Amino acid sequence: MWSFGIVCWEIICQQEPHLSEDPLTIGGKIRDQGFTPTIPQECNPKIKQLMLDCWNIEPEKRPNMKSICDRLEKMFV
Repeated sequence: MWSFGIVCWEIICQQEPHLSEDPLTIGGKIRDQGFTPTIPQECNPKIKQLMLDCWNIEPEKRPNMKSICDRLEKMFV
């Protein structure tokens, strides 16, 4: 689910995260510190919360795809 949060970020920001940084360094920061890209302030608060939930440092606390689909459906239907 972490990657789904990253894909959401990429769609919103229309770029890849951490382009100017070494991939191995970023990988270590993600693994050890839960490092995430900065979410733009103008981001829809529900999408922002979805990304934050997907990036929960504790994998068992991240939403599953069913709950993500349910949340997205409520946002856009």
